[in-house]
Amino acid sequence: MASTSLTGKRIVFLLADGFDAERFSGLRDCLFNRGARIMTAALNQGVTITGANHELTLMSDLSFAGAASSVFDAVILTDDMTAGTIRNNPAATELLTNAWERGAALVVMGAGITTLAQANIIGNAHVAADPSFRDQLSQAGASIQDDPIIVSENLISARSDADMAALCNTVTDFLLRGSTSMEDRWVA
Repeated sequence: MASTSLTGKRIVFLLADGFDAERFSGLRDCLFNRGARIMTAALNQGVTITGANHELTLMSDLSFAGAASSVFDAVILTDDMTAGTIRNNPAATELLTNAWERGAALVVMGAGITTLAQANIIGNAHVAADPSFRDQLSQAGASIQDDPIIVSENLISARSDADMAALCNTVTDFLLRGSTSMEDRWVA
């Protein structure tokens, strides 16, 4: 059986007040249990961030600006509230752009893909997207697929209804393969 150990991998989740705690917790816990070092980034370092239904409150480890100057193996945006909040934030855009250019995994769910489109990051990528985002993504040059999870280069996109365990396995596989070849594309 292949190893699923993510020991030594650094992963940052981007969060804003009102984030989807269920999605965040599911993916965070899975990746943490596989040995990844998990951090959170928000508008400011050390601020309290509260989930949508107040079911989870935590402190941000980094600001978006601080995270932009750090190197991560994966940058993850799991929810629509955070995606909307950071869409026009220059530090968050810099963080996402830096990660993309370094070949780090960019993992997005739901509206997160539109944040990448607005930042001119996705280009001609193949993406999984909710139907409501198709026009915007097509205009950005993306090729929209009907699969729940798609890997295209170093972008891992998932529809809002994607299975969290499958997404965790896809992120794990990507990080263990360490490949960001332009030919890499697979459906999870």
